[in-house]
Amino acid sequence: MMPLPRHTLCWLESSALEPLAKTLEETFHSLPPALQRAACEYLLSGSLPGIVRRGVHAAGTIPLGFCFPLRWQGNRLRLAVEVPETAVIRYAAPEQTASMPVGDSTGATRAFNALRQSWRWPELRLGVWGSVALEIVTPWLWTDSHSDLDILLVPHSFNKLAQCQETLCKLEQQYQLRIDGEIHLSNGYAINIKEWFSGSSTLLAKSNIDVRLMTRQSVVELSKTSIH
Repeated sequence: MMPLPRHTLCWLESSALEPLAKTLEETFHSLPPALQRAACEYLLSGSLPGIVRRGVHAAGTIPLGFCFPLRWQGNRLRLAVEVPETAVIRYAAPEQTASMPVGDSTGATRAFNALRQSWRWPELRLGVWGSVALEIVTPWLWTDSHSDLDILLVPHSFNKLAQCQETLCKLEQQYQLRIDGEIHLSNGYAINIKEWFSGSSTLLAKSNIDVRLMTRQSVVELSKTSIH
């Protein structure tokens, strides 16, 4: 299997979920029993995807993070694991998830639908991740009045990024939320779209393995390399 980029959603075969449930019980041993049982039920349902995360991992495995539609002391329950590549039976990249329907129940989902309706940049592929993506692909509600919208831009060129960013700023104001956008580069790293327009000479770049600083000039050079 080719390396899957960060934010890719992965569904696992049922035989791989049982050992993860034991890991979950060990990790969440201090939780109230009812909450621990509920988390296990979500995991074992087979409907909860793991999310490809950053991390060094053994050959033939994928580092995943499971986020649960449950909160403890105000925070989402999250579980970091490493699974065999062969356990993945289905996956969806952020660009695939962005093409699927979602309701209009919250500001985050309304903003995402408005963004899709106003999209006019064929040289930029749109992806979505975070709570909106999970609401799209699972049967549970993830977004609320405090939710952000997390998107991914895969550019064939940077020519229309300024127009796109202008639209994102307008949607932030209209829906009173934060839109976090990552620009995926041809070397596998991603940079924040707001940081790109900050004018800084160095940019924080994130990959599946690490985080490092890149010069603006090196990003400009990469922008000339088309992503397929």
